[in-house]
Amino acid sequence: MNGFLRIVLTLIVLMFGTTGARSAVAASPVGLWRVASFQEPGHAIVGSRELCFRADGTFFEAMPNPNEFFSGFWFRKGDRIRFVGTQILTVNLGFQGRTSNFGQFINNVQFAGEFFNLIIQGNGSSVQPGNFIARRQAPSC
Repeated sequence: MNGFLRIVLTLIVLMFGTTGARSAVAASPVGLWRVASFQEPGHAIVGSRELCFRADGTFFEAMPNPNEFFSGFWFRKGDRIRFVGTQILTVNLGFQGRTSNFGQFINNVQFAGEFFNLIIQGNGSSVQPGNFIARRQAPSC
C-alpha cells in the first residue's frame, strides 16, 4: 500500500504542478491590470495604479493622476515580465520618477515581483525599492 500511495501522490503533484506551470507560461500581460506597490522596508503600501498593457509592448496608466502620467515599455520572457517606465509630471511637483519592475506570473490573472524607483529631485536623487502584485481587471483596456 505504501508504494501505491507514493505513486498516486506523485501523479497528483505532477498533474497539478504541470498544469500550474503551463498556465503561468501561457499568460499574457495584454489588458488592464491593477498594480499595488509596497515599499521596503516594512512593506508599507505606496499605492496602486491601473495600467494598460498593449500588445505592441507599451503600457500606460489607464486612469492617470491629474498631476502625473505613468507610461513605458514591457517585455515578457517565459513566465517573467519586465516593465520600465517614467512618471511624466503635468505640474511642477519638484521631482521626476523612473521605475524598473521585475515580475513573474503566478497564474493567468496575477503576477508579482520587485520594483526599484529612482526619484530625481532638484537637490539630488533618492531610491525607493519595494514589491508589487498585479491583478488582471479586464482582457482589454
